Amino acid sequence: MNETKSKKEAVISFILALTAWIPLFNFATAPLSVFYGIKAIKKIRKYPENYSGKGYAIIGIIIGGMITVFTYSWLILKITA
Repeated sequence: MNETKSKKEAVISFILALTAWIPLFNFATAPLSVFYGIKAIKKIRKYPENYSGKGYAIIGIIIGGMITVFTYSWLILKITA
């Protein structure tokens, strides 16, 4: 039987959060980082024996959320100014 735990969504969230620092990619990658991080946390809570990577998911949510807020705030400021 396979005893390894899947942490695919958590690592995807983390990687997307790191790539969100690249200009023009951040409009898509930062919100996706939050989405995959929340998805990973839900799976980890529901099936802790099958999924892991909670730290990656949390970091992805935090960084992705901050970049999302700053990016879209900047965009709204530029449009309205």
